[in-house]
Amino acid sequence: MSRDAAWLSASAAGGAGVEAVTDALFARAAPADELLFPEDVVSDYPRKLAIADVIREKLFSRLLDELPHEVAVRVDEIVETGGEWRILATILVNRYSQKGIVIGDKGRTIRAVKRAAEPEIGQMFDVTAHLELWVKEEKDWMKNFFLLRQLGYIGDR
Repeated sequence: MSRDAAWLSASAAGGAGVEAVTDALFARAAPADELLFPEDVVSDYPRKLAIADVIREKLFSRLLDELPHEVAVRVDEIVETGGEWRILATILVNRYSQKGIVIGDKGRTIRAVKRAAEPEIGQMFDVTAHLELWVKEEKDWMKNFFLLRQLGYIGDR
């Protein structure tokens, strides 16, 4: 395989040179080979992690800067009945005071997160998704090896 570097200029603003960059990338593309996964497998990313990511993203978009990185989502169980999934998930916060922020006044924040996440998860997996969200204080969860492994942030070795 050649390691010749091609120096190209392109402009994202005006689009100048983009076609040359695209052509150069496709010219160096790896040859098509045997599939690594069956054709019907879209991703090898575990579905519990994908669901947790959707819920966490909805939390971030709702909470903005109030709770930037001290929240995690653990999908505890997925109960499948036909084309419907009942998903039980726990939202972990670092301090008790953060629990109220996540739940919101009269449960409005967590309800809005649930309503925003359900259709996206349903579309992602072609099912009707029903979320049950619980908020739990787990002091220093970011330093807990067991929890980090449960959350999928640390892989098995």
